[in-house]
Amino acid sequence: MLVPALHAELVEKQDSLRALQARVPGGAPPVEAPESASERHYQAFREVLAEESQVLATIQAVLDSAVRHQLLSTRAEYQRGRDLQAQVDTLQMTVPVSGRYADVRRWIEEILATQAFVAVNELGFKRDEIGRNEIEAKVRLTIWHHRPTPPERLGAASVDAADVADVVNEVNEVGR
Repeated sequence: MLVPALHAELVEKQDSLRALQARVPGGAPPVEAPESASERHYQAFREVLAEESQVLATIQAVLDSAVRHQLLSTRAEYQRGRDLQAQVDTLQMTVPVSGRYADVRRWIEEILATQAFVAVNELGFKRDEIGRNEIEAKVRLTIWHHRPTPPERLGAASVDAADVADVVNEVNEVGR
């Protein structure tokens, strides 16, 4: 599969090649080009993406994991997006947490090991005093997912602000 933005250009050039070959007497039929490395990488990327129906469960898993790692998160911010070049949807999740550095590190390692479609975009640390073992971390994650097909949109629950707020409130109650 090609990057959709370039697919139309490729089809046009293949049509031009066929027309030129048809004009040459005894011209060989067009040979399909071997799959390029970028095509293979793009296809591998597409195969790893979450489905829309997995987004809410992924948010819950990330927040539950923070609690298991004894991290305190008082709030999380969410922003939906669309990557036009790759033709995928994203949900950016900014989660400020406080706890021990080792716990924050293990939490992020667990997220990356268990959620292949989640990427860490930003990671910042702040420590008020050198002697304290507690840090504050700001973690910005992106959940990469497929846009649902029309039948999936009708049948599956989508993530909306109310659903996200319910999950955050539930996790915050557990953390108290």
